[in-house]
Amino acid sequence: MKFLLPKYLNLSEFEPEWQKEYKRIGTWYAIWGGLVAALFYPTGILSQLHIPKDNESLWWFMMLFPTPVILATIALQRIFKFRHEIVFEVIAVALFTSAAYRPNCVDWVPYLVSNIICFIAAAVMTILYPVIFIVNFAFIIFINITFFIAFCDKPLLDFFVSSEFPGFFVVGLVSFSISIFRYYILKSNFINSLALKKTLQQLDEKNQSLEIAQAELLSQQEEILAQRDFIAVQNSELETKNRMITDSIRYAQRIQQAILPLNETLAETLPEHFVLYQPRDIVSGDFYWLQEKDGYIFIASADCTGHGVPGAFMSMIGNNLLEQAVVEHGVLTPDAILAEMRLAIQKVLKQRETLNKDGMDIALIRIDKARKQLVFAGAKSPIIIVQNGELHYIKGDLISIGGDDMATSAFTNHYFSFEQPLECYLFSDGYQDQFGGPKNKRFGIRRLRELILEIHSRPMAEQKDIFIEKLQDWQEQTMQKQLDDIMMIGIRLI
Repeated sequence: MKFLLPKYLNLSEFEPEWQKEYKRIGTWYAIWGGLVAALFYPTGILSQLHIPKDNESLWWFMMLFPTPVILATIALQRIFKFRHEIVFEVIAVALFTSAAYRPNCVDWVPYLVSNIICFIAAAVMTILYPVIFIVNFAFIIFINITFFIAFCDKPLLDFFVSSEFPGFFVVGLVSFSISIFRYYILKSNFINSLALKKTLQQLDEKNQSLEIAQAELLSQQEEILAQRDFIAVQNSELETKNRMITDSIRYAQRIQQAILPLNETLAETLPEHFVLYQPRDIVSGDFYWLQEKDGYIFIASADCTGHGVPGAFMSMIGNNLLEQAVVEHGVLTPDAILAEMRLAIQKVLKQRETLNKDGMDIALIRIDKARKQLVFAGAKSPIIIVQNGELHYIKGDLISIGGDDMATSAFTNHYFSFEQPLECYLFSDGYQDQFGGPKNKRFGIRRLRELILEIHSRPMAEQKDIFIEKLQDWQEQTMQKQLDDIMMIGIRLI
């Protein structure tokens, strides 16, 4: 009969609840079944009123005694709380005993009807207690045989061959089958009801969890929206501040460019030249300087510490100190100019007191067109000269302009004649230090020297384009951004 129960249910989980329900149903049947039997069983007297009685008093007793017995049993059960199976058994024994009594043994039909009615009523107990049904089935056979022997002057064989005896088995089997089936229907309905309640409870819990999760999501969404609005406001303020800062830096760029030599001045002073000037940021820590004094042309290429705004400040200081040394103080040799700048930087930035380390590397040349002479001095900055197809790489002195270098050694002048045409190149370290290429390495001074030697004879404007193109190609091979300020000056002297 398990097919009546859903296969997906775990029956052991519901067994305790079913046992409680089982007991409740049993109590209900015991009380209400007993009351119905006590009240309606006496109406069975009507079916036997027309039958002649051998003993009228005994007949009335046998017909009426089940009612007070059943009522008394129910009352005692309510008082003493004994098990309701006892109530069932008292009802069954009383009814079967009464129905088995025969006032005479002529008409079998009233006995058969009476016994069948009692048997069907008792069969209801199989819903709860199949064992009791079997006991009662044996009892009804026993009590009928006993009363037949006691009150009927007929052979016992007549009882077994009558229609009454087989009827017990037929009615018993049908009643037992129906009652067993009814038992599993009750159990299946009850367990299904429990399962449905549990499912609904789980759904309710899940709904509550979903509602809580939804509330949390809404709260998070509101928080995210609030954060988004806050971020939007912050972004707007940052954009405004960034725009203001950028505008200020662009204005500083115009000031910095104003101190650089004009293109017209460069073209007039040095007809064959190029200037490659690429700040990493808007303003630059690199700068170049041009000045004419007493028949000399002075050109400097400087790389200040830092880049961007800090480097730009240093470039302004460097430009002023160069002007001061050459124009105001009349210092005309490159080594002396660099020495004066070193002392001036240390004094302006109070480096001996504050241990400030800012400064610059400079390559400085003096051109004497009348004598066709070029003089170079460098503070950690080199120069490349190409003459008669030969490349000369001259390093600057290992002395800084400013910084923590407090050395007192002098700078060195290097002299070159351009009786034969020559090309000279001043540059900061931004070009050769740029990362890129197939292995993402620095361009390097070796590649720079090879490139200069390869293109030095070409027009200066064309050389500038080649330098720019080579650098861009080097960066693009590994998508590298510009890392530092880049500056290079090329001059052809003839």
